[in-house]
Amino acid sequence: MGPFKRRKRQKQAISEALGEVQRYTALAGQMQAKAERELGMDLDSVMREATRALSGGGAQEMMAYSARMARLTQAGIEMAATVRSVSLGEPAPFGGGRQARLDLTVEPPGGAQYAASVEQAFVDEVASALSEGQRIRIKVDPDDPQSLMVWSTVPAADDTQTRLAKLEALRDRGVLTDAEFEAQRAKPEPS
Repeated sequence: MGPFKRRKRQKQAISEALGEVQRYTALAGQMQAKAERELGMDLDSVMREATRALSGGGAQEMMAYSARMARLTQAGIEMAATVRSVSLGEPAPFGGGRQARLDLTVEPPGGAQYAASVEQAFVDEVASALSEGQRIRIKVDPDDPQSLMVWSTVPAADDTQTRLAKLEALRDRGVLTDAEFEAQRAKPEPS
């Protein structure tokens, strides 16, 4: 094989490898966007906070936070919670996302409800949609009921009582008129 054919094959191999890198980069971006939508977390904000904590000497805190999140993800017990209040932080200057503090009423299956709070980063779209009375899914540490994370901001599809409670809360706060409340209540459940 001559040097020209060898170079041509090398260029072709490099071109194919770059194409694969571009495809994997696009796929990674799509996967990150999907994860952010499903988890309601702004992964870029989480990474910025991690970087800030590490550069500010908070490496031990960050390691503890990472370990807690990993434990909750793997061993946490999924259950429902109702948002009692939402406090949004300032938008992140780059990459979007907001830190939010949620005061919750946790609803363990077969157990007594209790109050808990969580601070977590969310994508702007999810953060701005958080509201008082909203039902969410959380994961709770089986050994520490105050250690929890928001797992999903999408309630169960068959949660008619939760939907009605949220509509009533909006009506009570004056966000919905009685007529708007009745119109929303009459709509069929989303599938």
